[in-house]
Amino acid sequence: MHEPDADSDDVQTRALAQLHDLQRQHAERQSLRAANSAASVASVRAQLSSLKLKSDIKRSSAFVKKLRVLTECNADTLLRDASELNLTRYVSECITALADAPFKLVDLSAVIKVASCLHQRYEDFAPALVQALVQSFDALYASEDKSKMLRRRLILRLLCELYLAGVFDDVQVIAHLIQRVARREPPTGLKRSKNSAVIGANAATPQLEVPLLVSFAKSVGVEFLGVQPKKLKELEKVLAEHHEPVQSFVDSWTAVVPSSVQVECRNCLNDAFEMIGKFYVAQHATVWKVEARNEKEEANRGEVTDDHVQELKKAKLLFEKLQTSVNALADALDREVPPLPVETKDDGSGRGEILVWEGGGREAGRGGPFDDEATRSFYEDLPDLLELVPAVVLGLTEADVAELRKEKETLGDEEAEAESGLDEMEPCVDYDEREVGGTGDALEGIETGAAKDTVAADTDRNESKSEDGIDGASVSVASLSGASSSYHHQLDAFFASLEDLVNRDRCDKAAVDFCYRNSKANRNRLVKTLYAVPRTHLELLAHYARLVATLQSVLKEDIGGELVNMLVGEFYGLIKRRNQFRLESKIKNIRFLAELVKFRICPPHTGFRCLQKCFQDFQGHNVYVATTFLENCGRFLYCSKHTHVRTVACLNVMMKLKAAKHLDPQLETLVENAYYMCKPPERVERQVKQYDPMYLYLIKVLYHDLNGSNINKVGKTLRRLPWQNSATIGMVLRAMLKRCTTAGL
Repeated sequence: MHEPDADSDDVQTRALAQLHDLQRQHAERQSLRAANSAASVASVRAQLSSLKLKSDIKRSSAFVKKLRVLTECNADTLLRDASELNLTRYVSECITALADAPFKLVDLSAVIKVASCLHQRYEDFAPALVQALVQSFDALYASEDKSKMLRRRLILRLLCELYLAGVFDDVQVIAHLIQRVARREPPTGLKRSKNSAVIGANAATPQLEVPLLVSFAKSVGVEFLGVQPKKLKELEKVLAEHHEPVQSFVDSWTAVVPSSVQVECRNCLNDAFEMIGKFYVAQHATVWKVEARNEKEEANRGEVTDDHVQELKKAKLLFEKLQTSVNALADALDREVPPLPVETKDDGSGRGEILVWEGGGREAGRGGPFDDEATRSFYEDLPDLLELVPAVVLGLTEADVAELRKEKETLGDEEAEAESGLDEMEPCVDYDEREVGGTGDALEGIETGAAKDTVAADTDRNESKSEDGIDGASVSVASLSGASSSYHHQLDAFFASLEDLVNRDRCDKAAVDFCYRNSKANRNRLVKTLYAVPRTHLELLAHYARLVATLQSVLKEDIGGELVNMLVGEFYGLIKRRNQFRLESKIKNIRFLAELVKFRICPPHTGFRCLQKCFQDFQGHNVYVATTFLENCGRFLYCSKHTHVRTVACLNVMMKLKAAKHLDPQLETLVENAYYMCKPPERVERQVKQYDPMYLYLIKVLYHDLNGSNINKVGKTLRRLPWQNSATIGMVLRAMLKRCTTAGL
């Protein structure tokens, strides 16, 4: 009950502490400004003539050396020495030492105190110091060194603090610097020099110093911009109950700089904010494009190149920096952050068409990759083994389980967003087919640099296993575990029962049972057993692929990748031998790969390489293999945003090969069936003729209402019609003639 009150008290306490810090900072500036006023400075300088100050060369030189390493620690010593020494002959050296001193931001207050002390004693100190600081600021223009860029920010901050402390009163010096930085104008001296090395590299496209403008707006924006930032407004709201004079305090704070200079600086910062906002939005779009390209590359090739990964990393880093800068400037200028455009997903081809399937979500519209809800659920709704099996059985730690759950939640959110936007999506729009110069060029366009043929050494042995099948009766794991106490017998029974995975429930139960037998040897045996599926049991392939996809989501080892490698090796071995007596084995192999593609275990680029291998010798069994692959997962690839363009190119090449080669009628039929299964022909909607409502009413009266008992009633109804309209007469005659013709009169 008391937690909200405690939180409110903490917020108010922090707000009061923040206000007191601001008041303390303002009080220090006011005290320095009073000490540096004309009357106070004249009084101090008048007293110097009556004081006996030391002119020791050794101590004076030591004082100058200390100025070069000025910090908060030795500030008191320097102030004491400055009050005891006569530094009239060392003013220029003191100015050079202060202008070149490598002080940090924490030492800024010490530098202001020492500079104020020297200004009060020596008349020519302040103008020369300001000139030296401006020259140092201009000398570091267009430098890409981070230390020099930081030095420019510190010099500008020092000049602002010196003005606010009353060391000098020419505010136009700071205004001109801000104007040049905001408008990306080079310093006057460098602009006149034609051979300047600084301008030569960046004269065409000068860089906008965003960190410098952000630092200026955050540190002295209230005084030089005359705008109450959002943080002060929030502070005022929090402290409204305490009746703290926040507004009057801010008004006294902003009264130091003339209003004309505030307007000038504010306009420059607003222009810079608009420019940075455009960079911010453009960089956000760049991050989108790079992410989409990398996502497409990973889906098609299975991996992303290091250069593209680094490019995305740099783009995100730059966007985060711009976001921080925009937020800081928006707070200082009391403006809103530019809104970012809402992400619109496309296929990455840049043609602007809308694809209805978002790869993991549900297909909208007819003719999608999944024919009905049951099929979609079979391929996408996999059981969550983390809920069904203890993590220790899977060999996972708590961190691994948390990471897997986070990935699944992210995927679930993406699917929910895809499903929520189905009503707003348009039907699947086909791309315009581009003409390809020739069959050979088209093949190169589909897959450049195809992988070399790899033949597994034990292909014949695996093929014989695949054809002979697995002997032995099918015994359920549950019944055998109760009858036998031997672990090995139970394990043999489990692998023998894999031939009974003919429905979804058995497949999910087998996945759970295998988790309790999870070991490296059993995983290898499972992969080999699934790979050796009999060539005549094609109905098991989809369930085997579902079993692999279910286990792949929780197992550390990539059993799916190992199975895909074995199938790809078998594919290239069968294709290379050109054996015309193993068609069933080829069909089994390519269908298994197609099922793994639909479960997202096999990368799409692997399937496209197999398809291109068939296109290189498009005849005989290769036609059967290519059409089987397209019939099983062609529609899936066609409606996927990352593989749509490539699938369209493959279909075009296949149809051109069909026209170029003299295939048997049976093979031509297979090619056409595969093509139209991937890309169904457009159906022309039947045009329904539109009739006038009056004519439809007459048809209803004459056809349905008129009979021998209500002739007078129908006659009265017809007499009430608007006969003064000529169109009514024509419609009545046409309806009566049609009625008479239908009745055979």
